Amino acid sequence: MCRDDKMDKENVILFGASNFGERVLEYLDDKYKVIYFCDNDSAKIGTLFNGIRVISPNNLLEIMNKENAKIMITSSFFMEIAIQLSNMGIDSCYITFLKTSYDPIAKKWSAKLNIENYKISRIRSLQIEENSIGLVVRNNSGSNTLALWKMIPQYILDKYNVKLIYEKKNIIEYYEELYSCKVVVTTHSNNLYFLNPNDRKYIQLWHGFILKGLGLMDKCVPLSRKKNVDDWKRYDVVTSYSLMYSSLINACFGGNTHLYRITGAPRNDFLFKSDGRKLLSNLLNIELHDKKILFFMPTFRSNFYTQYISGNKSWENIFGFKEFDNKEFSYFLQKNNIVLILKMHPYEELFVSEIIKNQDIKNTFLIFDDTLEKSKIDSYEIINACDLLITDYSSIYFDFLLLDRPIIFTPIDLDEYIENAGMLYGPYEYWTPGPKVLDQETLQEEILKNINGKDEYSNQRNVIRNIVHHYKDANSSSRVWNVIEEVLKQESKVKKLDKKGY
Repeated sequence: MCRDDKMDKENVILFGASNFGERVLEYLDDKYKVIYFCDNDSAKIGTLFNGIRVISPNNLLEIMNKENAKIMITSSFFMEIAIQLSNMGIDSCYITFLKTSYDPIAKKWSAKLNIENYKISRIRSLQIEENSIGLVVRNNSGSNTLALWKMIPQYILDKYNVKLIYEKKNIIEYYEELYSCKVVVTTHSNNLYFLNPNDRKYIQLWHGFILKGLGLMDKCVPLSRKKNVDDWKRYDVVTSYSLMYSSLINACFGGNTHLYRITGAPRNDFLFKSDGRKLLSNLLNIELHDKKILFFMPTFRSNFYTQYISGNKSWENIFGFKEFDNKEFSYFLQKNNIVLILKMHPYEELFVSEIIKNQDIKNTFLIFDDTLEKSKIDSYEIINACDLLITDYSSIYFDFLLLDRPIIFTPIDLDEYIENAGMLYGPYEYWTPGPKVLDQETLQEEILKNINGKDEYSNQRNVIRNIVHHYKDANSSSRVWNVIEEVLKQESKVKKLDKKGY
């Protein structure tokens, strides 16, 4: 029987008569027959959306049973709708995602529709565990929550149920894990919106010292500003590097200044405590005993959440220089006993891997976030193996200042990056304590100069370090854990007063 036959098609009702619903309808293959849209907006009920009738959720169960139909959520509020459906007695549904990616070589966006079937029956029986703490991890590329997990004090383990929660492909399992937590500790702003902000305590650690405009200071995506600010209203505590950092975060996301607690970033404890060379050697399965180690860690240019491109970097070579001789660079690395580690931003690492394979540069290794996750280590656990950091606009260099080691900057598209992404402060020359190189010859000269001890920027690094970092020790995780316990104790005290009727 051919697929075009109606008997082959599954009847579905798309919950979400929205722009996203329209896009899903466009990408949907002929395996499904859309018989209705459903929406919570009373103004849409009874109307036609893309030629399809919109029904009320009140009629959903009746129509599902009559038409033998499945629900397919086509809304950015997919979790709220899944909860709504579960509470209606519906046990499973489809959830749709448009996976967007950008090829920096071809300079093209592409999108693919993913449809997954999820069991949602357990949602209606979930409960909060009063002594539970959830540490949400997005990736292993400088995760403050993973650092907290690895440095849990014994007194915390004795008192509380601490959970390490990775953002998962199975969004329902992710939600179920999060739901049980009384305290949620996170590093990003877009993974908590489906939890009731009044039932829990929320602590925001963020994921780096801010350099470019975000939220209210983001000049790229005006429509995201209100959402960013609304997301940040839920936080009870925001940890901070310093007074300057608190001011920058507040400018971007708003909020009450009394929420900020200067603790330092937990991931920076790894810079002082980790045996980075040993971990890196094991990760790459190579001997590094007598090698000079360089890290190249640039920022990303493509944001698949906003589909906006910052800067104008050419990807004909890894550094984006106008001209680059791969054989010469390979010879340079081998001659000087140098190993180059490439740790790209997770947004772009897959595309960059193809560039590296095609260029075949000797003594060069690309580290993926998936590799780090499988090895159960974070990128910050290997950074102190680095003798010299090369970057452009990545905020990692602010943390690297704690090691007081040389940094080389490659701002090959500075004007375009400032124009597109925006900088929160300047001039760039002042805030980037290291030589600025725009070609291969200068890069190789500066690498040799710095690895041979001719460091001309130590004083400038110390000036910037003292502005950026209030604490310069290995105790940030300990300070954050103290803050988390204070939040739990305060919540417990409030509950006791409520029971007494005060």
